[in-house]
Amino acid sequence: MMNLSEDKRKTCGRRCLLTWATLAAIVFLVQSWTLHLTPTVWQDEVEIVEMGRVFLDPGTPWSAALIGDKNPQPALRYLGPLMYEMAYRWSGGSFLGPRLAGLLGGVLFSLAALLWLRSRGVAEGMALAVALLLLIDPAFERSTRGGRADAWPLFCAVLGCWCVRQSSAGGGARRVRWLLSAGGLSGILPLLWPTAIMLWPLILIELLEAMGRRKAAVGRTEASTLLWPLTGALAAIVIALAPVWSLVIPSAIEILHHVQWDAAATKTGGSSLNLLSSVFAVLRYSPIWFALAVIGGFTTENRLLALGFGGVLLLTLATRFYLYRYLYILPYMIPLVAAGIHSLSKTKPALRLPQPRWCLTGLAVLWACLLSFGVRNYVALQERPWRDHAALVSLMEKEIGRGPHKVYIGPIDLYYAGRQLGWQMFRHVFGLPEAQMEQVYGRCDVVVRVPYEDPPELQAQLKKLGFDDGATVHVTYREMPPEFQKVRYGSKAYGPYRVYRRLSSSGGRGLEKSG
Repeated sequence: MMNLSEDKRKTCGRRCLLTWATLAAIVFLVQSWTLHLTPTVWQDEVEIVEMGRVFLDPGTPWSAALIGDKNPQPALRYLGPLMYEMAYRWSGGSFLGPRLAGLLGGVLFSLAALLWLRSRGVAEGMALAVALLLLIDPAFERSTRGGRADAWPLFCAVLGCWCVRQSSAGGGARRVRWLLSAGGLSGILPLLWPTAIMLWPLILIELLEAMGRRKAAVGRTEASTLLWPLTGALAAIVIALAPVWSLVIPSAIEILHHVQWDAAATKTGGSSLNLLSSVFAVLRYSPIWFALAVIGGFTTENRLLALGFGGVLLLTLATRFYLYRYLYILPYMIPLVAAGIHSLSKTKPALRLPQPRWCLTGLAVLWACLLSFGVRNYVALQERPWRDHAALVSLMEKEIGRGPHKVYIGPIDLYYAGRQLGWQMFRHVFGLPEAQMEQVYGRCDVVVRVPYEDPPELQAQLKKLGFDDGATVHVTYREMPPEFQKVRYGSKAYGPYRVYRRLSSSGGRGLEKSG
């Protein structure tokens, strides 16, 4: 009888994984459909890829992610950027490489969530629904298709939680291996992306729950439940930091300054009304998901998770709450959402309506599909004529040419075109005083800006540094773009651009057009 029950459980598990794989493949294909159109090029993806490039070539004389007027140095968070730079190179120098890496991370995050929920005893269908809801979550999908590195630390954290659960299923060497794996995954989290330290309490909660289960099984509390993961984390950190060991202290100071800046930005950002508006602006992406998590937080078996969820949420609100920081709260909500759906299943429907759990789950799926697949793809296809990256590359080759031209790129969407053309590009991450900007511009032969961002003071500054008056250039499209190009859903059309060239000492152009 036990064998039949075990066989049935394995069959259900295989069927669940097969269903997930089929649906995940369909979602991946739909997400990839307009990946070359939306977004155009985002600052986040460029800075992530650029940090990876600087890590592989630390002696580079240029950078499109300048800190002040100095080239950036490899930092502790190098693993995520390195992965995305390698994806860029493996894709033959295409911006689709980092974006596909983001989508792949999203798929793995969904898979880890499915495994984790099943190990927590969540029913197959419910675990499948929650895992797929994660995959199509509009906020999360926006991050992955935009070339951000968030999906990979989220995947590692949830996989670490699953490893802790697996350690409870056995003893001896098997248990030690799972706990070491969980610790190793938690150790590399901030090296993938620094915000991922918000996920450490999640793994700690799983470890505390594992200690409780172990005590119930053997009749005593075992410190090894914490010591083995700690050993794995320390080992992973030491190994991963070996290539950047000399930068540990400077990077730690930089991270501390950034946290202080975040806190200061929140304090000076306005009233609590502004904070609430920021929260609502984020939660509009997946309001039903958040509601289900709140419902699940009231269940007794999830008290620790609810406490961790609330604590991390308060920490986020106390520093700086915005869309991509909200993503690091999502893993805390995974079991809570499943618990919320389960709680609603016990509620009797009124007036012969469908069960509340199916109503809310269905609405969550509909809302996510509407935003992730409907709106996003509709906007991309509507603006397809003005998002032709090949046309942008053609224009820049004609105006500036191929080769190691020293170019300051004001518009971030020139980055991939510049790398394809072999430029040495300069761009600062934060605004700089005029004197420092003169040092940056002084290293360049060409400055490219967005026309409406160029005040007369900037043009006078460039002229003083030996540049010409500039010329506005337009990308040649099959159809003329609308005169008013509004930023919509995080993206806009390419161009127009204003190109300033340095004059030679004889009064001619120092850099002629190649075409």
